[in-house]
Amino acid sequence: MGHTAHNGGQVNPEGFKPQQSADVQTQTLIPMSDTAADLQTIRAFLGMSTNSLQTLWNLCRGEDRAFYRQRVASLADITRTMRNHRRTF
Repeated sequence: MGHTAHNGGQVNPEGFKPQQSADVQTQTLIPMSDTAADLQTIRAFLGMSTNSLQTLWNLCRGEDRAFYRQRVASLADITRTMRNHRRTF
């Protein structure tokens, strides 16, 4: 897996130039306990394998952890919303 740049000035090998929002740059680091809970929410909703979950966990602990923790939190919020809406139909 190649390293993806997150500063908007670099391009990863696939040519995709990721955009980083201002809220990610200024937000404080999300605690690992919150990230772990968010990952379990995502895992339950998407039926992720243990290896996939471990890969995401490692990213959330790595060099670009603030970026990945924010993305995991956002995805967990989306999955909670989708799960709640699915119950109303």
